[in-house]
Amino acid sequence: MNSAFEQTDIGLIPEDWANDTIGNHFDIKQGKQLSKLTRVGNNQKKFLRTANVFWGTLDLSELDEMNFTKEEEEKLKLRYNDLLVCEGGDIGRTAIWRNDLEDCYYQNHIHRLRLKKETISPLFFMNWMYYGVVLANKYFGIGNRTTIPNLSASRLKSFQFPLPPLSEQKKIAHILSKIQFTIETQEQIIKTTQELKKALMQKLFTKGLNGEPQKQTEIGLIPESWEVIKLEATGDVVYGIQASVAHLTKPIGLPILTNKNITFDGIIDLSELNYFELRTKRHFDTILKKGDILFNWRSGSIAHVGKTAYFDLDGEYVHSSFILRIRPKENINNKYLFYFLTHLRLSDYFIKLHSYSINAKFNKSAVNKLPTVIPSPREQLSITNYLSNIDNKIILAETILINKKNLFTSLLNNLMTGQVRVKDVEFEIEESLEGINA
Repeated sequence: MNSAFEQTDIGLIPEDWANDTIGNHFDIKQGKQLSKLTRVGNNQKKFLRTANVFWGTLDLSELDEMNFTKEEEEKLKLRYNDLLVCEGGDIGRTAIWRNDLEDCYYQNHIHRLRLKKETISPLFFMNWMYYGVVLANKYFGIGNRTTIPNLSASRLKSFQFPLPPLSEQKKIAHILSKIQFTIETQEQIIKTTQELKKALMQKLFTKGLNGEPQKQTEIGLIPESWEVIKLEATGDVVYGIQASVAHLTKPIGLPILTNKNITFDGIIDLSELNYFELRTKRHFDTILKKGDILFNWRSGSIAHVGKTAYFDLDGEYVHSSFILRIRPKENINNKYLFYFLTHLRLSDYFIKLHSYSINAKFNKSAVNKLPTVIPSPREQLSITNYLSNIDNKIILAETILINKKNLFTSLLNNLMTGQVRVKDVEFEIEESLEGINA
């Protein structure tokens, strides 16, 4: 750690670092405004919107097009290592253009920052923007407060940032890029494992484990020996508490789980909790027990209907009216039923229910009638074990991902403030990661 620091407008930085403004190093230009007129013309070009720009990455899966004149092409065509900063929406969000497309432009809600000369590592600056905007809140109130918050070019030019020697910038960027690469790799592992789980559920709930002949049912092919019963026959299905709880954020009473607390992955998310004070027997009857299944039967979005979670939390919780609690009978494996309902939501049978307003017609009665496939208790347990094992792999992979992200955040903080120095550390920097001379 270097003990020689100086106080600046952006905080303490090492004495051998400069402190400068963005406008002194970058040419800043906003893109073209989309209008009805730009939808016509014989020179339609793909362009980036703020919806395509994320922190450190670009999503090019869906690109819009509009007409650009030859003069606009010269001014607004993106070049390698251009930095893209969101003017609106998630203000300050920054990514780098790496020539992923041969010919691409950008909308007026994006600032394009192009280096005036080779004084800055683009990767270093991108990481600084994430640190300065998100983690350290260096640019508090960065948006002009009009009807829609926005970041003007003049304000962006005035932002100060630390400027280590270029060689140190490159080393900082290299280290952070290496960690970011491991994060992206871990995210891909999780995605692949989740896709494997989905495929495995499809196989298990249509073919079973014993290789027996199949029969056709209203929800498709299933093993011949399996039963199809109504969901209500698997156990008690009850509504939650009917009350407006959106404003009940003070911890008075018990936590009440609502549809926002159930994720698409079947996890109970406690990051935002509401509370409810129990007063009647009906209220106390909604206290959850471990092994209960939570089924989201109604939501503001049709896509959320059918989200299912397995309740296994310590402590007392209740559930709101948009969630049905299913408490299976002794001959039904709780975890099996949870996995089956998760599979059912992804099946063609459930997708067909979305052909009409599911919120208008889907209620407890409709949920009670949902066809539920039941194998023998032994096969229920075996299926549950297979899927639980893959869930454990996902949980482990997500834990590793959290640790990697925490490491990135810690290093980003230390490197961007000079608390940890890499100026004297010798290692080879891959051009594919830095790309400053490309």
